[in-house]
Amino acid sequence: MKAIGIVICNYNKAEYVLKCIETVLASDYQDFDIYVVDNASTDHSVEAIRQKYKDKVTILKNKENLGGSGGFNTGIRKVIEKKYNYVYCLDNDVQVTPEAIGSLYRFLKENPQVGMVGSKVKHLQMPEYVQQMGLKIRFDYFCAETLYADCLDSEEIPRVVYCDTVAACSVMLPTKVVCEVGCMPEDNFIYWDDMEWGYLVSKAGYQVAAISDSTVYHEMSANMRRENTFSNYYLWRNQLHFFMKYTPDSLRDKMVFSMLSAVFDEMYICMYREEHNISATTEYAFWDAIMGKRGKAELEKILPNDSSNQRVLSVLKRYKKICVEDVAGIGLEDAIKKLAPEMRFVSKEEAESTWKSCHNIMRVEDTSLSCIYVDEDWNIFLDSEDAQVIEQYSYCKQLFLYMHQNAFYLRSKQIYDDNLKVTQKITKIKNN
Repeated sequence: MKAIGIVICNYNKAEYVLKCIETVLASDYQDFDIYVVDNASTDHSVEAIRQKYKDKVTILKNKENLGGSGGFNTGIRKVIEKKYNYVYCLDNDVQVTPEAIGSLYRFLKENPQVGMVGSKVKHLQMPEYVQQMGLKIRFDYFCAETLYADCLDSEEIPRVVYCDTVAACSVMLPTKVVCEVGCMPEDNFIYWDDMEWGYLVSKAGYQVAAISDSTVYHEMSANMRRENTFSNYYLWRNQLHFFMKYTPDSLRDKMVFSMLSAVFDEMYICMYREEHNISATTEYAFWDAIMGKRGKAELEKILPNDSSNQRVLSVLKRYKKICVEDVAGIGLEDAIKKLAPEMRFVSKEEAESTWKSCHNIMRVEDTSLSCIYVDEDWNIFLDSEDAQVIEQYSYCKQLFLYMHQNAFYLRSKQIYDDNLKVTQKITKIKNN
């Protein structure tokens, strides 16, 4: 029996998964078997894998798309059934370096207190930059912090980073740890499943780490504009559910305020930008989190992506000469150059208008309309109608919090208490 069962989850990415397998097979360490779980792809991925790699890869076909967590779990269960000592999960759009797999394996062998280890993940299109090297789950801000995101790779990045979780795009665990904490939380369907998995490993008393000796390259598709609101729905629903499920009583008031504030900000900005589909999807995700709706979302909740910077573009077209005051340091002039290459940047005296940067237009106190404000998300404060929306922001937020905080608090406590009972019951069974 080989030491490692490698699980690659694939859905409609034939070209990527073929390259992924190619890099795995070129590894320095070879004591593994490869299982590709296909989530009912329609792009002939299975046929392409069979034709190119034949018996070098075992293909497990799901009858429907079970999402990232469901897909990985199909393979993880097979690896446990076959009694491999380690399981290595790998996204189909990752390319591994020759030393990546062996480094993870040796680290786990040498550090039995570690229950999960991930790679240094670098951008495939910008290989000199780190995409992430571990994540922290922040119960002070109720979010996930990606460590070393977009940092230039250098010797200053630690060889080992101990963290709360690592991305499932390249992660290895001893199968005995998986048997103890369970497979990837499948009710997420996609997104926050790896966050929760790492958190459960930590809660079980193991350390979680990411190591520089294992380097992989990951496609940047997560940063590309999506055709629909698929990501919006699952990111919002699953993040809300995670903190409702795991925030203790002592932090619940703070969590309720923070989460409701974030939902309101998203929906208020969507109204401001006339991104009605994104707003609707956020609302679906919010109420599904409250009602405990898990798994795959209904099709009607995933809508065409109507995000747009058209308003900024249309305003820029009015001018030939502008003055830019980048007081917030967000790189406003360079960003405008990309949108309007013909624009001339001149002094305030020569300019047809002055553009000033800020971090969030809803917090701009100057409503004199003496300049045009733009924030880091391309929200623009241009005229008196914008001023009215901005001036009403604080009151509307207070009203939203007042309307929802009691129901959200109560439901959060129910979800937390129910999970605590289940955890205590499992612990009791294990101890007996």
